[in-house]
Order: sequence, then structure tokens, then C-alpha cells
Amino acid sequence: MQGAGVFEEIEKLAAPLPATLTRRQRNVGHGHTGMVAPSDTSTKTRLPRRWLRRRFRLLLARLPILTYSQEKQCDPGKYRVSLSQEAIVPSRHFGGKRQAEVDDVDVTWLQRAEQKG
Repeated sequence: MQGAGVFEEIEKLAAPLPATLTRRQRNVGHGHTGMVAPSDTSTKTRLPRRWLRRRFRLLLARLPILTYSQEKQCDPGKYRVSLSQEAIVPSRHFGGKRQAEVDDVDVTWLQRAEQKG
């Protein structure tokens, strides 16, 4: 499927939409710079755009990008695996860092805290 543009299309669908005009702004007819009126095709879908965008972002989290790079022609080159910037990944989505694994000192501390409590 390389070269078919499927991955690029998914990234485009997962990208955030530009700000749209409110119903009041459309009725009054005031044009605002940087604002886009919703297209006719987007209003005909039964699923909300936000829901669809989220599903495509979850799909992108499951599709790795394999990139081959070669610094010099005589070098064998290296492969790099990454995810799309539009993908929803727990560390990106929730913004938290992974906690270190519990070691023996932590377990002992927790056991003493439970005994006191």
C-alpha cells in the first residue's frame, strides 16, 4: 500500500479542523479571517466529526511509520520506527510520564504504611 496515499489521507482526517463560523456569524454574514464555513459534506454525515477524528487518531497510534535512513552510501543504513504526530498515544494524550517500576524499598515502605494504618 506504499505510495497509495492511504496513510496521508488518515493523517489528514485525524488533524484538527480549522475554526468554523458560529451559527450567528453565518446568519449575520460577517466574514472573519481565519474562520472557515463548514462544508456541505461534513453536515450530511451521521457521525460527529470529533468522534471520527478521534477514531482516526487511535488508528494512527496502531500504525507505525518505518523510515530508512542512510548517512553515507557505503553505510548499511538504519531503520527508525515512529508514530504519526496526529496519533493518540497515552503519554501524549494524558501528558504524564511513565513511573519507575516498584523496587524492594518501595514495597517495604508500602507494607509499613499499611501496618500503621
